[in-house]
Amino acid sequence: MAKRKGYRIFIHGQNFLKSQEIRAKFTWDDTENAKTVTKESTCIFKNQTMLAAQIPDMGAEVPEGETLVRVEVTLNGQ
Repeated sequence: MAKRKGYRIFIHGQNFLKSQEIRAKFTWDDTENAKTVTKESTCIFKNQTMLAAQIPDMGAEVPEGETLVRVEVTLNGQ
């Protein structure tokens, strides 16, 4: 995943509902150094099976290049 903001991600799933409160949480874990970086982004409802989100700047602690990041979606902002 690209580290710098501006890149977009499309999230595929089922039964997404159109809401102003849809958010994605991006989490990077460095288990060797016990570091975790978490950022959030607002999602755009495309249809019942797809959302779009802008990848937030994960900061200097996250290495640039191909990095695994966990993405979680909430439909009610919580």
